Amino acid sequence: MGSVSRPRGNTFGESFDVKVLDQLLKQFGLHPDDVVTLLRYAPLGLTHLAWRNSVLEDWHAGPESRISDGDMFRTNAATTEVFHANLWPAFAEDFAAADLLDRQALDEYDVDVLEGAFYAADEEVFDPERVLPNGMTLLELGGEEVPLLQEHGARQFEALLEQADEKGVHVVVSWLALRGAVSCPQWWLSPRWPSVVDAFLNRLDDNEDSFWSLGGYPEALPAEFNDRPGIRRTLLTAPYDLSADAAQFCVGPGGLRFIRLEQPLRVG
Repeated sequence: MGSVSRPRGNTFGESFDVKVLDQLLKQFGLHPDDVVTLLRYAPLGLTHLAWRNSVLEDWHAGPESRISDGDMFRTNAATTEVFHANLWPAFAEDFAAADLLDRQALDEYDVDVLEGAFYAADEEVFDPERVLPNGMTLLELGGEEVPLLQEHGARQFEALLEQADEKGVHVVVSWLALRGAVSCPQWWLSPRWPSVVDAFLNRLDDNEDSFWSLGGYPEALPAEFNDRPGIRRTLLTAPYDLSADAAQFCVGPGGLRFIRLEQPLRVG
């Protein structure tokens, strides 16, 4: 990940206060000892922190946007999968043995476990030759600004490892889970995503849904939506495999990002 200096400052460090984290997790319906759910949200937190909340936003939202909303949707999903695929195997053996039943079990892990997962994800996510779902490489998308994205990701990983070394692996996992639950609770791979997909498809099947009162029901849907079971399966398992038209429809006229689920009840 390179020799990038770690961010300093009281505000960042104080956000890893265990008591505060516990309170906030419960407010968002997450129990601090529910390690499985924490590790469902943690990859989303990593994606938001190290990838999405970066110079990538300038490439996307600037006056000369380099990447569409639909392609951002697909790329964020593909990136989340990388973080998920590297973070979960670090704990897989203990999951299989049912030994990860509370947060204290996470502190049996050395920080090296997180470092290895972060390093592997860093190598894949920020590789300039990585091919994105729209067919472009990261280098083709970012050009000479790719190092800015790489440095941003490295700084986030290093700061998280510093906190894990000082306060424990479970604190960092909790912090990432909270970030995922707060910033992207309805992204792909979150526990809420299947309900989001069902609500989205139910809306498409009801041309009198109140959502259509503003822009009207679409005159034509992308061809993939003719196969409702098929599109549901793709949305649930691999939204990065959607066509460009289907992805753009989802986050554009289809209003996928405007699905609103009821917030979970407070835990404890």
